[in-house]
Amino acid sequence: YPTLFPYTTLFRSRVDAGHKGIKVNLTGNERGVSNYQYTTGWVIYNSWIEQLLEFPTYQQHIEYGEQVVITKGGFSASIKPSFNYSLKPDAIGEMFVNLRLPISEVEQGWLKNAIVSSVNDVANKWEVDAIFNDREQFESAIVAECNKRVALWFEVSQLRTNIIPPQSLQAAIVTGK
Repeated sequence: YPTLFPYTTLFRSRVDAGHKGIKVNLTGNERGVSNYQYTTGWVIYNSWIEQLLEFPTYQQHIEYGEQVVITKGGFSASIKPSFNYSLKPDAIGEMFVNLRLPISEVEQGWLKNAIVSSVNDVANKWEVDAIFNDREQFESAIVAECNKRVALWFEVSQLRTNIIPPQSLQAAIVTGK
């Protein structure tokens, strides 16, 4: 092949254990991803017309920066969510066709939006004192809402909101007013 196709670049790569690889055909329709196949182990591909992506199938841990949510009654509270998630191995290809992003960008975009929106929507249904009196139930409600939103491609577990009450509420508790 080297004399017939001098500009073809063949690569050999290994899909690590605990990952599922997808070999994407970059030619054709469907927004450039006309088909893909799942791969494991050693994979040979042509970098001009194919792309190899790896997605972890084991649990990942994520911590997002501080966000503000509004609780029922209009109090704002700060959250800094952290959680574990895992990809559904059989849905990785469809996720890539729909989002066309590597997992690191999905974590910081689509998944972050789903998690923060879930926290905000559940917080809107809880009074600020109920959140802190029944924190376990509050966070369980958020996990349930998150899993409804991300169920197509992910499963979320062990969510911690790390919620901080509003400064005015903290001051009222300290001063007794």
